Amino acid sequence: MAATEQPKITLHWLNRSRSQRIIWLLEELKLPYELEIYHRNEQTRLAPPELEKVHPMGKSPVITIQAPGADEPIVLAESGFITQYLVENTPEGSKLMPKRWRDGMEGKMGGETEAWMRYQYYLHFAEGSFMPIFVLALFIGGLKSPAVPFFIRPITSLVANRIFAMYILPNTKRSLALLETHLSTGGGQSYLCSNELTAADILMSFPLTATKDKLDEFGAFEGGSWRAQFPRVAEYVERLEANEGYKASVAKIEAIDGKMEPNICVRFFELFDPATVHRNFTEHAWFRGLLLAAHLKYGSPTSTSKIIGSAQHHLKSHLLPHQSARLIAMSASRAICSRCSSQLRSVAVQRLGAVARFATLGDPPDHSHSLQMQRHMNESEVQRQSFQSSTTPFNGAAKGSQDPALALFNDVVSPASNELPSGDLAERRALGELEIVAKIDELLKKGLAMQEEYEAFREDIWPHVKEMPGQVPMPVYNAVTMVLGKMRSQLSWVGGESGNSLEVAEMYSKLGRSELRIRNDLVMNICYILIEVKCTSSRRTLLMNELITLWKHISQLKRASEVLEKPRFALPSTQDVLEDLNRQPNVPEDQMRPLTLERALASLFLAFPPPQAATILPGLLSTVAILSDPRFSGPGRQTEAAPLLNLVRLVLSRLGSELNETNVGEIFRLKTRYNYKKQQKLRDYVVRQLGHIAKMLLYKNDQWQGGLASSMDPEMAKTKSLSTFHQQLRVAYGSRNTGAILAIWQNMISSLQDYPKLGEEIRNDPHFLDFWVFVWCGVRRANKLQETMELMNELGVQPTVKTYTSMLHGWKMCKDTAKIEALWSQLIQSGLQLDVVIWTARISALIDGGRPQDGINALIQMVTTWKNAVKSGHEADAVEPTIAVVNAAFNGLLRLGDPQKANEVLAWAGREGFMPDVRTYNILLRETLRTDDSESAKDLLRSMRRQGIEPDSATFTILLEGVISRMGDDASSEEQVRAVNHVFADIEAAKLKPNLETYAKMLYSVARLPNGSDDAVAAVQAHMVSKGMKVTAHMVTILIERALTQDPPDIDAVRELLHKHKLKSVDQGDQTLWERVVSAYSVAGEPDEALAIFDELANAGRPVTSLPCLLDLVRMLLDRQDREAAERVVSVALAHKLKSSEKFNDRYWRHHFWYMARENGLLKRANLPEELIKHIAG
Repeated sequence: MAATEQPKITLHWLNRSRSQRIIWLLEELKLPYELEIYHRNEQTRLAPPELEKVHPMGKSPVITIQAPGADEPIVLAESGFITQYLVENTPEGSKLMPKRWRDGMEGKMGGETEAWMRYQYYLHFAEGSFMPIFVLALFIGGLKSPAVPFFIRPITSLVANRIFAMYILPNTKRSLALLETHLSTGGGQSYLCSNELTAADILMSFPLTATKDKLDEFGAFEGGSWRAQFPRVAEYVERLEANEGYKASVAKIEAIDGKMEPNICVRFFELFDPATVHRNFTEHAWFRGLLLAAHLKYGSPTSTSKIIGSAQHHLKSHLLPHQSARLIAMSASRAICSRCSSQLRSVAVQRLGAVARFATLGDPPDHSHSLQMQRHMNESEVQRQSFQSSTTPFNGAAKGSQDPALALFNDVVSPASNELPSGDLAERRALGELEIVAKIDELLKKGLAMQEEYEAFREDIWPHVKEMPGQVPMPVYNAVTMVLGKMRSQLSWVGGESGNSLEVAEMYSKLGRSELRIRNDLVMNICYILIEVKCTSSRRTLLMNELITLWKHISQLKRASEVLEKPRFALPSTQDVLEDLNRQPNVPEDQMRPLTLERALASLFLAFPPPQAATILPGLLSTVAILSDPRFSGPGRQTEAAPLLNLVRLVLSRLGSELNETNVGEIFRLKTRYNYKKQQKLRDYVVRQLGHIAKMLLYKNDQWQGGLASSMDPEMAKTKSLSTFHQQLRVAYGSRNTGAILAIWQNMISSLQDYPKLGEEIRNDPHFLDFWVFVWCGVRRANKLQETMELMNELGVQPTVKTYTSMLHGWKMCKDTAKIEALWSQLIQSGLQLDVVIWTARISALIDGGRPQDGINALIQMVTTWKNAVKSGHEADAVEPTIAVVNAAFNGLLRLGDPQKANEVLAWAGREGFMPDVRTYNILLRETLRTDDSESAKDLLRSMRRQGIEPDSATFTILLEGVISRMGDDASSEEQVRAVNHVFADIEAAKLKPNLETYAKMLYSVARLPNGSDDAVAAVQAHMVSKGMKVTAHMVTILIERALTQDPPDIDAVRELLHKHKLKSVDQGDQTLWERVVSAYSVAGEPDEALAIFDELANAGRPVTSLPCLLDLVRMLLDRQDREAAERVVSVALAHKLKSSEKFNDRYWRHHFWYMARENGLLKRANLPEELIKHIAG
C-alpha cells in the first residue's frame, strides 16, 4: 500500500488509563497515528462524556481507523483486541508475533509452536486473569484507606486483610509463579514467549510495571519480597522498562501530560467527598451490620442503636461542618469527644492494634476531658468483664441461631478455627492507649522538676508507647508530643542532663516526626552546655559522645534503609552533594545566582527540601566550632565525625569563600525556636572559632582526613569492603539479576567518592575490575563497560590481557561474536603480547557462538603463527599452542552437535604433534559412551595407560555414568551389580587405580539411581574394601541421604549405618555427617533422637549451622507443638552465628528457615543481627 493510501489511525488517549502500552505498540509497528487527548474529571475521576461519542463504553484506549475511501472509521476498543488486530494486519506485526506452525504441521489443529500458543495465551491472560487481581486489590485496599472513618476502619480492615490473605495474595503468587516458570523454560528466558519481544509482552507490561512497587503490601513473600521469590519476573520487569520502545512511550506521555499515572494507582476513596462517605457509612445497611457484628463479637453492653447514634453524633459534630474541605481533612481529624472515644473503644477493644496501625496525625486533643475518658474506660472494663462471665462466647454459639447475614460476616471476619488473642493481651492493649493519655495528664499536673518529670515519663510511660505497633494512635501522639515539646522547651531555656537530647530526638522519630528544627534545638542545647556550663571531664566526654551520636541520628532521618539501623553516619555521597550544588533547574545560565552559604550547606541534607534543611544549620556550625576547639575535641573526636566534616569541607571549598562573621550571622538569623540569648552566645562563639574552623577544614590535616574511612561504623565498613562488593556481584550475576548488578555498581561508585580506602583495595586487586568487565559484557551493558574502563584509568589500573580475556568470556556468554572479532582485530593491531588463555577463549567463543568454522580457522591461525615465529626465531612474538586449546575446540564442536568436525580437529591436532592429556581422554570417553561403544571406551583406557596418563576422578565418574545410563529405571539388582563390576573390570584391565575420592563418586552415582539396589551399593563398598580402603564419613553421609530418599524414609537403615560404622558420638565423623543424621531423625519424626544430637553438637562447640537441617528440625518440632524446643533451636543457631567471624550475604538471611521462624514467632527481635532485621522488617 502506498504511503498516500495509508489509513488514518487515531488513538483516543485518556490520562491515568492503560493507553501507554498501545502507544508502545504503535511505535514498535512503525505506524503513523494521531492522538486525541482527553482528561478525567478531577472531582469524580471519571472519563469525560466526549469519549462515549467514540465508543459506547466511554473508556480508553480506543482506536479509530479511517481507511481510504471508507465512509465511516472502524472503532477498536479493549487493549487485547486492539493489539491482536494491529499485529495481524500490519507489515511490522510479524516481528511481534512468534511463528505459528511447526514445520510440516501447517494448518493442522495442534500443530502450533509452543511460542505461538504462549503468545495467544498471554494476549488474553493479561486482562482476563492477571489484571482483575490488581483491580480487586485496589478496591479492597480502599477498605483500609484513611477515608474510612477510624471507628469502623478496624472492622473493614479486618475484612480487607482476610480477602487479601484468602484470595488476592494466593492468586498473585500463582500468577507470578506461572510467569517465573515460562521465563525459565521453552526458550522464554528473555521474554514470555521467546527471546524476542512480542505484543503479548507489551500487553503484560502494564499490570507488572504499575504494581511492582505495591505487590509486597499484599502479604508475605518468601525471601521478604516478591522480587526475592520470583527473581526472573523481577528481571523481566526491568527488561521491559529498559526497552527503548517502552521508554519512548513513557516519554511521549510525559510530554503530553507532564507525568505518567497508571489508573491502577488512583485511590478508590478519592472518588468521594466527605458527605458521600458519611452517607455510605451511616445510612447504608451494611454499615449497621458491621457495627452489630462488632457489638456481638466484642461483647459491649452498649446497645447497637447507641453505637450508631454515637457514630452519627461524631460525624455530624466533627465532619459535616467541613464538607467542602478535602477528604483527608475528615480522615485526619481525631479530636473526638470523650463519650465517643470511650464507647467506640469498648466496641473494638480487641482490635486496638489495628486502630493504631491506621490512625493518622491531627490536632491535639482536649485534655480537659482526659479524666472523663479514664472514667469511661474503667466503666467499660467492668462492663466487659461482667458480660464475659455471664454470656456464652460468640464463637461458641450455634450458627443456626444467628441471623444469616451476621453469620456470613463472622465467617469472613473470624472463623471459629481462628482463636482470638487472650483476654489478658487484649485487655493490656486496650488499657495501654487510654491509660497512657491519663497517666501523662496526671504527670503534667504534678508540677515536678524537669528532670524528674522526664525520668518518670521515660521509665513509666514511654515503654508502652514504644511497643505500640505501626503508627501511634492520635490521642497518645498528641499527649506524648505535649510532653516532648515541654521537655524541648525547658532544654532550650534551662538546659538538661546529658543523654536527654538524643533520647528526645529518637522519641520524636518513633512518633514519625523527622523535622530538623527539632533536632537543631537539641544540638544547640548540647553545644551551649559545653561552652557555657562548667562541666567535669567525664561530663564533657558524655556530652561529646551524645553530640556526635545525635548527628548520626540526624543523618539517618528519612532514609528507609536506616530505620532499623543503630546510629551511624548515613550522609549523601560527595558526588550527590556536588550534583545538588550544581543544580538550579529551569534557570538560564546567565541568570544563575551565586551559591549562598545557607543553600550550599543545605546540600548535606538531601532528604529535606533546602528551606527545611536550613533549620539545622545553626546547630551544624555550632558543632563544627566545637569540634575545632581543642578544649572539647581532639583528633579522635574529629576522626569520629570525619564523614560530616568531610562534606562540610567539600561544600565550603565549592562555595569559593571562607566562613566569615557576615555569613555566619545570616545563618544564625534563620528562624529557630531556640532561646534567643543562648543562640547569640553560640553565634559569637562560632565567630571566635572561625580561624580554628578554617585550619581544621580547609588545610590538609592527616589526623582526621586520613581516618575518614576508619571513622565508619564497623557494620557500615563491612558493607563498603571490596570482598562484600565482590560477593554481592557474584550472587547477582549468578541469578542474572541485572537490576541488582546496576545497584551494586552505583553503590560502589558512591562509596569510592566517600571512602578512599576502597580505591586502594581495588588498585591492589585489579582482577576485581576484570570481573566487572566480564559481567558488563555478559549482560550486554556497553555503556557500563565504558564506565569501568574509565574507572580503571582514574584509579591507575592498566588493562591487561586478563581484562580483554574477561571481555571475550562475557561476550561468549551472550554469543556476541561480532564484538569478539572486533576486539581481536584491535588487539592484534595494538601489538599486545597475548597468551594461550585468550586464544583459547576466542576459539571457544566463536564455536559456541555458532561460528564453528571461524573457531577452527582461529585454531589453525594460532598454530601457523607459532610455527612461523619459530622458523624466524621470533618465538617471543607468538603464543605456543597447547593441547588445552585443542580440547576447547574439540569439546565445543561436540557440544554443537558436529562430531565429524570434532574428530577431524582431533586428527589434525595429532598430525601437528599435539599429545592428548587426561581432559582430552575424558571428552573422548564421554562421547564414546554416549554412542554406546564400550569397546572403544576400553581402547581409550588402554591408550591412557600406554601414554602414561593417570585418570582423574572425572574419568571414573564418566565411566560409571556411561554404564548406568544404558540401564533403564527397571534394571534388576543383578544387572546393577554386573554394571558396577563391569566398570571395575574395565579399570583393572587398563591397569588403572581408583582412589578414595573415586570410590566416593562411584558410590554417589550408584546410590542416586531411581531404583538403586542395596546389592549394587554393597558391590562398590566390597571392591573398595578389597583394595584395603575404609569407608569414610563422606561415604556414610551419601548412604544416609540415600536412606532418606526412600518412601517413607528408612530411619532404621540410618541407625544401622551408624551402628555398622561404629559412629556413636559426634566426636567421630564430621559435621556434615551429623547434620544429615539430625535431618534424618527430623524427617522421620523422631524428636528425642534429633534433639539429642543437636544438643551434643552444641555442647561440643560446633552447633548445627546447615539451614536445610535446621529447617527440617524446627518444622518437625512445630508439627509436634513443641514450641519451647523450637525456640531453643533457633536461639542456639542464631547465637552461634552472632559469635562467628564468617560473613553472610543477604542470600543467607533470605533462607526459608528464617522466614518460617519469623512467621511462627520464634525470633526474639532484640537479639537479631542487622542483616536479618532488614529482611523481617516487613
